[in-house]
Amino acid sequence: MLVEAEEEWRHVLVVSGSDYPIVPVSHMSTRYAALPHYSHFEVFQQNAVFLKNRGLHFTFVECGGWNYKIRDNRPPPTGIELWGGSSWVALSRTFSHYLDRCLYRDSKRDPTHFFRTINASSVGGECRLATDLLAYMEHTQSAEELYLHSLFMNSQHCVNVHNKYWRYVCLELSLEALTLSALSLVLSLSPLSLALRPLSHCQRPCVRV
Repeated sequence: MLVEAEEEWRHVLVVSGSDYPIVPVSHMSTRYAALPHYSHFEVFQQNAVFLKNRGLHFTFVECGGWNYKIRDNRPPPTGIELWGGSSWVALSRTFSHYLDRCLYRDSKRDPTHFFRTINASSVGGECRLATDLLAYMEHTQSAEELYLHSLFMNSQHCVNVHNKYWRYVCLELSLEALTLSALSLVLSLSPLSLALRPLSHCQRPCVRV
């Protein structure tokens, strides 16, 4: 629905309920106005150590809300470089249209398995990467930190990447006011990231659910 909208939207920001409270929409709009054709990824190439730590060599199956590790020595996808990073991404309009075309217009999703493509072998051109990579991600634990990143960096869109430390969570200055998600974010950051993290923009009112 969004990609078909006639309004002049520029970016799709990927956030979830656990990210709230977030900085005001006006702040994000001003920030991304300077990057009209760029997508934002905190992304880096995944070497063997990172891939092993992600458990990419294991095959995982979800059943009843639990993940089960059922196989070892799963080979990585061939012919591409795997990229990954934070799931906090912002997709440009151009890249969003590319995703929509490849996953919904030029191919059809299996109604019971989103990761699978109906008649996948018939998908051609630049969309084959999008569908084949999505199928591979079905049995991983961190598709949200690998799929879009790898697809973007292995496509022609990679020339328009903005790779900075940008986050949307509105971190309160009071420890008592920290939400659980914000506190976990603080604790997960490296000292270098904390030193570079400006909190001055995080002024009330924050956007809340």
